[in-house]
Amino acid sequence: MIEIVLLHKHSHLSNIILPDSVVTNEDYAKRAVELGQKVLSSCEHGTPGAYRECYDLAKKYNLRWRYAMEAYFVRDRFSQDRTNAHLLIAAKTEKGMYDLNEVFSESNITGYYYRPRVDLDLLMKLDPKDVFITTACIAGVWQYGFDKETGKYDWKEPDALIRQLHSHFGDSMKLEVQYHDVDRQKTVNEHILKLYRDEGIGTS
Repeated sequence: MIEIVLLHKHSHLSNIILPDSVVTNEDYAKRAVELGQKVLSSCEHGTPGAYRECYDLAKKYNLRWRYAMEAYFVRDRFSQDRTNAHLLIAAKTEKGMYDLNEVFSESNITGYYYRPRVDLDLLMKLDPKDVFITTACIAGVWQYGFDKETGKYDWKEPDALIRQLHSHFGDSMKLEVQYHDVDRQKTVNEHILKLYRDEGIGTS
């Protein structure tokens, strides 16, 4: 039996500018129990979220707690790049939690431009023994290959970024498949499956 672990989630606390969820962390905890899941993630947009609340809720509902965030990625965090490609990063160990917190802090100190941003320089400081990473949604690194005028993708740069991440993180990196009934999501999902089949990069 495959264990379902929901790490990429957003609560009503996630995005104060453009709210995208009305669900509370306790709602997630209760639903996880109903579905027989074992993990409660603290993940939010750009931050590790209300991780203390999630920690307490995990204890209350007999779940494992995961310290996680959906980070904003750019080519160079010192540039004025507002691409803010999404990447999910989650701690596997206590050290990973502290390392992720350090990266999050640095993204606010040296990477802040409208939002806290990370780049490859920061990501490569994370040890794959202690954290893992996923490609998140269609707002991920795929954006670097998307032409808004034509609605078409050039996969060259996104794939190069994926390969760099996979080279460092190995099995601690996953390609994230999501179900949203829009053409762009279907196109990205098809490409993700091609990467999985051709290059052996895992999916989640």
